[in-house]
Amino acid sequence: MNADEAKHGLAIRVIWRDEEMIELACTLSYGKFSGESTCYTTLPQLNDFADALNRFSLTAKGQPTFESGLGDGSKSCNLRAYTTDKACHMVVHVRMATEKWTARPQSVARLELEIPVEAWALSQFAEQLRSVATTRAGEALLAVCDVIMK
Repeated sequence: MNADEAKHGLAIRVIWRDEEMIELACTLSYGKFSGESTCYTTLPQLNDFADALNRFSLTAKGQPTFESGLGDGSKSCNLRAYTTDKACHMVVHVRMATEKWTARPQSVARLELEIPVEAWALSQFAEQLRSVATTRAGEALLAVCDVIMK
């Protein structure tokens, strides 16, 4: 993500991999809020989400969802795309959490934002996620819709 994109958007990149799983670093910035988390996922899960996102970008039907994290709610990145009105304006709800720093549940930092996006940006993001899943490397970038952003 370049300096301008880093101000507003979501970046997902591979930071570790083995034959069955990958670890993703998720960086989100929108308005005055930003955060980072990591999560583990499988390649089929990432591919399924990319396919669902691509269909959603074309039809505005359904709510493609990606959920990955530890059972205690830490080390997570959860994404859900949906429309907000009859004009089919699209958003992605992002919920992220860091790993625990101590045994206390309060040591987990959390960030939850709804970011406005365009169908074309979702389609491009889906293609990039598919590439990440295929190569088990790289980065996928989702740009925020600047027209809606205040």
